[in-house]
Amino acid sequence: MSEQLYDYCLLIENYPTEINGVEIGSEDSRWKKLAKLFQKERAELKDCPYCKTKLRMVQREKKGSLYYKFEKFSAKLWLCANCGYWQTYFYFFEPGEQDGGNIFEVTKPNLQLFSEDFPEECRGDIAKAIRRNPSKWHNIDPTNFERFAGELFKANFDDCEVFHVGRPADGGVDLYFIESGGKKWVIQVKRRAASGYSEGVGVIRNLMGAMVDNDVLNGIFVSTCDHFTLAAKEYARRSHVKGYAINLLDRGKLNRMLDPLISPDDMKTYLKTSIAMDMIREKYCHNSFIEFQRFVNVHRTVSKGAELFDYR
Repeated sequence: MSEQLYDYCLLIENYPTEINGVEIGSEDSRWKKLAKLFQKERAELKDCPYCKTKLRMVQREKKGSLYYKFEKFSAKLWLCANCGYWQTYFYFFEPGEQDGGNIFEVTKPNLQLFSEDFPEECRGDIAKAIRRNPSKWHNIDPTNFERFAGELFKANFDDCEVFHVGRPADGGVDLYFIESGGKKWVIQVKRRAASGYSEGVGVIRNLMGAMVDNDVLNGIFVSTCDHFTLAAKEYARRSHVKGYAINLLDRGKLNRMLDPLISPDDMKTYLKTSIAMDMIREKYCHNSFIEFQRFVNVHRTVSKGAELFDYR
């Protein structure tokens, strides 16, 4: 339901709410749907509503005193390390004031909105969208997928260069990839239209032909396939014996290459700009705010690209 309602939402109990930049009143049916979704269905969320990964959560509560002019505040932050989904809940009660609650959510980006020359800052949104719905691997525009594959290599290799070539009569080369040490690779990229596909030895022979034509010893075949056939893997192995390096990256390895792009940067921005977090920092409990910052700054260990290669 949430995907159909909004991309971004700030819900404040008893106050107008902003949905995708448009303010709606508490009597609006959309407001009531969101209130039900947040307050009843997601208040005790344990798993990501998109990728079903177990969420990380931190909670802080504090009772007031004569010095702190409030009776109680409570705050929760949820974060999915797999797809970047996050939400927060903030509650406070002050004598003479209404209860207040905030819940923020970032939902799945719509890949159809991205142009062919999508800016680099969009790549994190695309990675999150794919993690939340793996079928997106198979319906990205093929040319856009070639460009996105290039962004994956940039994210997984420090100080590398990637050049997109893919076009008619490109000689079988979609990308040129140059590592920081100068090693040059030619890359072929295939976006398959459905899962369950396996790449055979024929496409790997074609990659070898492109390597020979371009006087390059190193090649990478990137595909959204489930796996490569035994014959394809054996061909790559024999090529290595002859002095070539051919690495095969299927959808599983591509999924691991998304890791460096999944970051809680938008949640970090929220911590810096949110009125609710400003209240926690300045009025309720500064130590709680510091703990929230530490929580968001914890990153899981991600694989770097070279670890995905069988042959160097």
